[in-house]
Amino acid sequence: MHLLGTSVVAFILLPLAFSCESTQPKQQISLDYQHVISKHLEDTKISIEKQLNRSCKEKFFTRPLMGSATQYIHNESCKRIPKDLDKDLADKLTRLVEAIKASLGCQCSTQQGEPSKVSLHRKLCRHKNVLLRIQKAYEQYNSAP
Repeated sequence: MHLLGTSVVAFILLPLAFSCESTQPKQQISLDYQHVISKHLEDTKISIEKQLNRSCKEKFFTRPLMGSATQYIHNESCKRIPKDLDKDLADKLTRLVEAIKASLGCQCSTQQGEPSKVSLHRKLCRHKNVLLRIQKAYEQYNSAP
């Protein structure tokens, strides 16, 4: 196959490889959120806030849900965990992601991006915003009929 044809096919199929349309019942996902994931979210947010020595300049914003709420939650939860985080916080983020993956029945891609040169403070602020977006998406998912 021609090189251009290969990259076009890869470009079309790549989102499908990393997508997740959960087959779990809505009631089970909601229960998992109420009993497990919401606790992990709060615990992780508290740990991030303890490490932030000043407030975040970045304002919290909710990205519009593109597709299903479960797909959005999956995409947000699979964001790469920075390597220079405190071990306790990195463990909490890992447990949160594992709980979400188990609840949705989906896995994250194993592809890791290049390490970023962004400051630790900014990384913490970004992850705090990711957690808020995940929480908001779960709330929308749980309130939908």
